[in-house]
Amino acid sequence: MTILNQSDADLFQQAVKLVGGRLSAYADLPGSGPTGKACKTCDHHIAWHGNTKVYHKCDLIKMTHGSATDIKVRTPACAKYLESAEGNQTTKEES
Repeated sequence: MTILNQSDADLFQQAVKLVGGRLSAYADLPGSGPTGKACKTCDHHIAWHGNTKVYHKCDLIKMTHGSATDIKVRTPACAKYLESAEGNQTTKEES
């Protein structure tokens, strides 16, 4: 893995690996936000409830009904992170 800039490296100069998902699903580079925060506690996190599964999305990205816009809730927060007032996620039922 290539380190793009100094902020993409950890304390041991090892590349920071995306926990999961696609970069196109995130509003900004994961890990560029507040230290110790994750997508799960962001106000932009939405949990869409399908028939048998929950799909996690970022409301700053144009959402699709496919996996291309799915995010991982434990991914480190991006620079667009906004602390959730409730401390948890917004949920929506898929129609």
